[in-house]
Amino acid sequence: MAVIANQTGHTADAADYSRIAKDYITQWQDLAIAKGTNPPRTTLSYGDPASHGLLYNLFADAQLGLNFVPQSVYQMQSDFYPTVANKYGVPLDTRHTYTKGDWECFAAAVSSVDTRAMFINDLATWINETPTNRALTDLYDTISGDHPQNTFVARPVMGGCFAPILVR
Repeated sequence: MAVIANQTGHTADAADYSRIAKDYITQWQDLAIAKGTNPPRTTLSYGDPASHGLLYNLFADAQLGLNFVPQSVYQMQSDFYPTVANKYGVPLDTRHTYTKGDWECFAAAVSSVDTRAMFINDLATWINETPTNRALTDLYDTISGDHPQNTFVARPVMGGCFAPILVR
């Protein structure tokens, strides 16, 4: 909102939005980062250091050039993802071993070169080895490669796999 307010000449509002956003991102980092884990990472649930999730929405911050989220968070997540990767990718979060191919590509786009390659290689392995007979389902299990029946099939969201090309 601060960017929009600035671009529309509402500089006082922009300053207020920026201040609030900076306060919120600081609070979020204090609450959501499990600093005592090895490696440190963001949590899915505040106060639960055993939880984690795929921060695919960092892509928007990077693509729009907002620089809202500190680079240290990007690096921290990039270092963490390989530690929880299964044969066919990184689970969305700790609730299940499912992932979404498009969201993995959004995360890959803002990861280090090595972690980006891991995401893309794991997705390619799944595409080549999936036991499904469905057209490129975007929701699948990172261990078995299977997918929930009759859902998430041939959807345009898989265009998200072009995200790594956009963010350089």
